Amino acid sequence: MCTDVEKAAGDYYITEFDVSWRPTRGLESRTLTTCLVMHETSPDLAMFNQVTRCAKFQVAKCQTCVKAGDTLLSLAQDYKTDWLQLWGANVNVGNPNKLVPPSENQEVITLGPTHVIDKPVTLALLAKRFRMTPDRILELNPDMAARISSPSEMVAVQTHVCLMPEICTVAGEDTFA
Repeated sequence: MCTDVEKAAGDYYITEFDVSWRPTRGLESRTLTTCLVMHETSPDLAMFNQVTRCAKFQVAKCQTCVKAGDTLLSLAQDYKTDWLQLWGANVNVGNPNKLVPPSENQEVITLGPTHVIDKPVTLALLAKRFRMTPDRILELNPDMAARISSPSEMVAVQTHVCLMPEICTVAGEDTFA
């Protein structure tokens, strides 16, 4: 949205920009940088220099933005989990079949709990402890995937880990025995 606002002193105008951005799915726990390059296009004011301003955005870990038409079932399919687990992590959701779009203040859905590592642990042991696979943990935590390449590697203390334990799909099935 752009609006011209008259500056209090002089005949200069300032253009204000409201910039909004919603991260796409798959960017969870990543830090992104964006830059705006601003310059005057009027030939009369060409003497003004170009200005660049950059900002870093930290995309929240273990959360996703709601899009129009999303349901807990559709989100569960996107994130390979069960809609009931998502509902349990989002007690504020009244109707799992009709999530409120961002324009109505329901912007974020929590995907699961976040665990803070309190002592060094291997990725394999962490995965076993939370009934997940090492690959699934790295998929949900791309910031960890940049530092850890094998299940035998240690996860550093104070690392925040997004968790979404595997779900048994057949009665009595236990793939993590």
